[in-house]
Amino acid sequence: MPLEMDEIFLNLLNELENPVVVNEHEEGGFDVVYPLSYTPGEFKGKKPTSIIFGREKVRVGTWTALFAEVMKRCNADADYHRALMGLRNQLYVALRRD
Repeated sequence: MPLEMDEIFLNLLNELENPVVVNEHEEGGFDVVYPLSYTPGEFKGKKPTSIIFGREKVRVGTWTALFAEVMKRCNADADYHRALMGLRNQLYVALRRD
């Protein structure tokens, strides 16, 4: 029986409000996986080791490398690129007002 739309959205909101931290065992140790929706303060003092896009795991060693990989992926997709440019324009307008 398919879930009703209300149930789907409630489940989605519940996942976003209560992110799950997962420990993954790999060769050479454990990776702790944090969702990007996690509270920003929880990332303080932590060093990224990889980022997961769907089923693909990309190794990164610094926050700069992680950010560069996310930006590269977003710019490769035309829809995401347009959305990023829209955000850039909104920020530019907001900064010019100040």
